[in-house]
Amino acid sequence: MKLSIGMIVKNEEKYLGRCLEALKPILKNVDAELVIVDTGSTDNTVEIAKLYTDKVFYHQWNNDFAEARNITIEKSQGQWYFYIDADEILEKPDSIIDFFNKGTYKNYKGLAIKIDNLIKEDRSQSGSTFHSRRIVKRDNDLKFTSKIHEYLPNKEPVYLSEAVLVHYGYIQIDQDFVDEKSQRNLVIIKEELKADPNNIFLLYHLGQTHVFNGNFIEALDPLSRALDIARESKTYPMHIYNLMLDVYIKNQLFSEAETTAKEVINAQLEKNSGYINIYFYLAQAQGILKKNQEAIINYKKCLELLKQYESNKLAINLVAIVSDFGGEKYVYSQVAALYDALLEYEKSVEYSKKILNLTKNRANGIEQNYYYLAVNQIVRLSIKYKRYDELVVFYEEIIVDKDDSDLSAADRFENTLEALISDNKKHKNEVIDRFAVLEINNNYVFLNKIRKKKELNQSLTDEELNIIYSYDFNDKNDIYGEFVYYLMTDGFQIDSVFSKLEEKEINRYNEYMARTFSDFSEVVVNYFKKYDDQQDIYFSIFSKALKRVALIKEEIDNEDYLDLFKRYVKEGVFYLEIVYNETVLDAENIYVLKNHEEIFFMFMRKALMNKDDDQSKYLQYMRKALSAYDYMKKGVELLLDELKNEEKKQEEKKQEETDNYSKNEFEEYKILVKNNISMLIEDNKVAEAKHLIDEYLKIVPADLEMLALKSEVQLKLM
Repeated sequence: MKLSIGMIVKNEEKYLGRCLEALKPILKNVDAELVIVDTGSTDNTVEIAKLYTDKVFYHQWNNDFAEARNITIEKSQGQWYFYIDADEILEKPDSIIDFFNKGTYKNYKGLAIKIDNLIKEDRSQSGSTFHSRRIVKRDNDLKFTSKIHEYLPNKEPVYLSEAVLVHYGYIQIDQDFVDEKSQRNLVIIKEELKADPNNIFLLYHLGQTHVFNGNFIEALDPLSRALDIARESKTYPMHIYNLMLDVYIKNQLFSEAETTAKEVINAQLEKNSGYINIYFYLAQAQGILKKNQEAIINYKKCLELLKQYESNKLAINLVAIVSDFGGEKYVYSQVAALYDALLEYEKSVEYSKKILNLTKNRANGIEQNYYYLAVNQIVRLSIKYKRYDELVVFYEEIIVDKDDSDLSAADRFENTLEALISDNKKHKNEVIDRFAVLEINNNYVFLNKIRKKKELNQSLTDEELNIIYSYDFNDKNDIYGEFVYYLMTDGFQIDSVFSKLEEKEINRYNEYMARTFSDFSEVVVNYFKKYDDQQDIYFSIFSKALKRVALIKEEIDNEDYLDLFKRYVKEGVFYLEIVYNETVLDAENIYVLKNHEEIFFMFMRKALMNKDDDQSKYLQYMRKALSAYDYMKKGVELLLDELKNEEKKQEEKKQEETDNYSKNEFEEYKILVKNNISMLIEDNKVAEAKHLIDEYLKIVPADLEMLALKSEVQLKLM
């Protein structure tokens, strides 16, 4: 038997099937066996294992990983031994197959496999990579050591294979499981350290477990102790130095990180993969310490070693982990930022473009993110250093020969650019001037052509109107809401544009227009003064949305505000009565409605229904409406003021009517009195007439007609 593959398992059903399936090419093409030792599974682990091998054994778990691993060695028969975990999936197995079938194994005592530790299930992000000697030539001394983080004795020379083990065990989906596993490891390590307190291997793994749990301060002590022991023996264990540097950085001990990194570098050891992270952490610390030139130098040294490592031209340190700090892409981004801090525009752009070249295919989420990061950086640099012409050239570069999958690159460019120029009129004018003259047939260039026309107070042509009306606004950049704004300012209808969109899209464009244009509310008011509301569900969706944004801004006078608010409420009530059953609305079931605005409309509907018949209920529902959606506080207040004014006018009218009635009644009384006086005078009852005149003049002293009668009576009495 050439090769034995040994595994220990416990409740590993999640990945075990995939793990064993990936081993089939080796089991088929190499004289090999699969030995699995279960330590107490309660799920389907054993059943899955038996589908792939008949060599499945049980061993009681005793909190000792080495003990369990050694059982797999005892049960195996191969001349070589390959150990693997159930949450590791083998890739590129041909390298291992060729190692045995082409006789390469005769010159080596071990084979190293690259371990890729994932931290996301979709493989969009790795946590770290390192090479591990997983296949070793078997002899009588082959035995695992250490209860936790068990290891085999070192045997040289080691063949560096192209095979990869993708490790899913660090993906923290089940936090309870992760916490339980970490706590288990801590207990075992601390128990081991009681017996051997200066064991550098255990101190390292204690620090590593603290780091995994996010306890970076607690990691300082065991790692510092481990390094002190290493220094006493004048050794430089790269895996401990690398982890110590990482912990220093995470604890913001940047000077300590710089000093410790230089300590290793000054030792002038043979360069190996362990130095990649040493230079990386040194550069990172120096960058934070504002030692920008030194940081750039050390980032470049990190890059040089990383390229050698990836091309298998660098000696491999089998215990040093190469953390996934983003590789070349991340280092380029840091160097670009450092050159920017040094005000070296050309160098900063150069390194940003290196990222573009590395990630132009955007093969996965990581590459896509770095690509967009570089686009953002170049746009930002172009604006910062006022390199507007170079900005245009870059735009032309990223939109050339693009297919549908690349549209987001231009979108990202436009998003970043618009965010940078939105509050700076000079930058914006420079951009508009340049993009408006480009001979490129795309939306962004067309938008800037329209912007330029509006700057010059020119109206939209029929051709431009046709382009805008035929434009698909769905899922486009917010900035294209400007097309709608320009339609409104020129007095053109927009219902045919917005009727094609979902409400969330309408809201997005409205909010952009409100942020961008200071006269947005005024434009909305003027638009709705020109165009009547329509009893149409699609019209009501965009109409109430547009009115809502204008009302919330509160930048229009009270008269226009109140008129717009009434129409807004009317649209909202109409919309509710179309969408919802009347029974639901009458029952005031707020949990059926989809948002607070709809609850507001529901209560406003009930308020309006009670306005003429029950003022108390009208006010009650107005308060409920306001409580549900206080954005409309001003509108409700204006409605209440209007109600008060109406009541005041009604009171004044009533008073006027009362006064008029009293006045008319008195006039009739005056006529009657005068007639009586005239009759008394005719009957020569002068004294009685005089008495009646005197009484009358006490009430109306300035009545000229009565004063004349008084004079006439007095003459007769003489």
